[in-house]
Amino acid sequence: MSLKEIKMKKIVVVDTAASYGGAMTVLKDFYQAVKRSDRDTEWHFLLSGPYLEEAENIRIHVIPDVKRYPQRIWLDLHRGKKIIDEIDPDLVFSLQNTKIRGLKVPQILYVHQPVPFQNSYDFSFVRKGEFKTAVIQYFLGTIIKDSIRHADKIIVQTKWMKEAVVRLCSVPEDIVYQIYPTAKKIENKAEYVTTNKFIYPTSVVIYKNIGLIDEACQLLDKDGIDYTCQITVDNTPKSKGVIYSGQIPQEEVYRKYETSCLVFPSYVETFGYPLVEARSVGSIVLASDCNFSHELLDGYENVYFFDPFNAAELYELMKKVATGEIKRQESQISADTDTDSWEEVIKLLKDNLR
Repeated sequence: MSLKEIKMKKIVVVDTAASYGGAMTVLKDFYQAVKRSDRDTEWHFLLSGPYLEEAENIRIHVIPDVKRYPQRIWLDLHRGKKIIDEIDPDLVFSLQNTKIRGLKVPQILYVHQPVPFQNSYDFSFVRKGEFKTAVIQYFLGTIIKDSIRHADKIIVQTKWMKEAVVRLCSVPEDIVYQIYPTAKKIENKAEYVTTNKFIYPTSVVIYKNIGLIDEACQLLDKDGIDYTCQITVDNTPKSKGVIYSGQIPQEEVYRKYETSCLVFPSYVETFGYPLVEARSVGSIVLASDCNFSHELLDGYENVYFFDPFNAAELYELMKKVATGEIKRQESQISADTDTDSWEEVIKLLKDNLR
C-alpha cells in the first residue's frame, strides 16, 4: 500500500467562540503549532469567521451565526453533531470550554474560562456592569461543568484551575491535564533600580479591576507624588498621572516593562500573561493577592501582593515604588521558554485518537 492510500486520521478543532482578545490568541497559537509540528494528521477547524488560512493538511470551516451565546449553545446541543458527523473525525478538540453533544468519538476540552471556577468574587445579575459576567459564572458555568463531567479528557492551564475543576466537577484527577501556556521569549531586560512609571496592559472586562488603579492614583495625586500610569484601554482618566492609551503592540508592552512597574489588580485569571512577561523581564510587579498570581510569582524577588478590593493597599505600594522606597532587585527567576507547550497538547490529542 502506498503512502497516498493510507487514510489520515482526522481531528476536528471547535472554536466558534474565538473572534478577538485572549480566545483568539489561544486559537492562533495552537494553529501555528499545528502548522509547525504535524503533517500526518488532517485537521479541521470549525470557526465563526475566516480567521485562519488553509494549509496542506488543515481545513477551515466557517460556520455562520454562532458568535452569540444562544447560537453557540444550539451548536453544542444539536447543530454541531451534524456538521462534525459529515467530517467523520477520529477525535474532537474543543477550545471553547464546552462539549459537542451526541458524538461517538473521543472529545477533549481545553478549559480556559476561569469565572465559574474562581472564588474571589460572586458576580450579580443586578449590580451595574456585572450582568454578562454573572451569566458566565452561573449559566454558562453550569454548561461548562456539565461538559467537563462528560468529556474524555480535560486540559487546563494552571494548577489552581486543575484543583478547582476536579473539586467542583467531581471528575478523576487523572483525566485533567495541567499544561502551562508557552511563555514567549522576551529579550528585553529591566535595568532600573527605582521607577515612578507604571503599566497595566489589559482589556475592558469588569474583573480586570481598572477602577481600583484610578482610586489609588487619586490618593497619589493628593500626596503630590510624581508618577505616570499607562492603562491600555480607551477611557477618561480621573487622576492626573493616569494615561489611557488604548491597545498598543505587544513589543511595545515588553519595552515598557524595561522601565516600568507592572500593576495587576485583576482578580479573575486562568493564567495572567503580563505577570509572567514582567517576571521574565525582571520588573517590579504589584499583583492582586489571588491564587493564580501566587502560583506564577511566589519566590520572585520583585513581587508585592495587595488586596484587589482595597485601593488604599495598592496606593501604599505604588507610593513606595514611585518614591524609591521599593527598589528593584536583580532577579534570579526567569520564565521557562525552552519548550512549546502546544506540542504537548498535540501529542495528547494524537495519543487519544479513535
